[in-house]
Amino acid sequence: HPNIFACMVYSLNKKHLNIYGIDMAVKLISEFNIEMKLFVSNDKKKDLSFLKEVCRNNNVEMKKIDIYYQTEFVENILDCRFFIRPSRSDGYAVSLQESLDLGILPIASDVTSRPKGTLLFKTGDYTSLLKKVDYLLHLSNNEKDKLLKKKENLNYHKILINYYNNSII
Repeated sequence: HPNIFACMVYSLNKKHLNIYGIDMAVKLISEFNIEMKLFVSNDKKKDLSFLKEVCRNNNVEMKKIDIYYQTEFVENILDCRFFIRPSRSDGYAVSLQESLDLGILPIASDVTSRPKGTLLFKTGDYTSLLKKVDYLLHLSNNEKDKLLKKKENLNYHKILINYYNNSII
């Protein structure tokens, strides 16, 4: 996989900074010289001013971030090396299970229960996240396969896609 990772947030609104951890995701771009696919599930306004501010504060060029608004997650992460969910507040995240089902290791905060096979970091702790990303980037394929074998074969994404396809009128 190329040096691309995926991240999902509900909104790019500044008031959601402490919930979704976009600041930590952006810092990873400069730390590891990688690019990010950012999935935004609810911003209809597409206001990038806050994201630009976070990038500026972390010396990250906006061109290193591809933004996807309300689009198919599963189809668009297949070329990603890993997926992060740096949320400081969260519920069960289907996107983590989807990532595992696709063979893409996820990293998530330990704010709540996560699917088996997810690499966890301490909520809100950038150093903890940094260590997990560094570990993941240096994994051999054999080690990655061992981690993926820990996951449950739930295939949530297939069930959801089927549901959504059958629900569209």
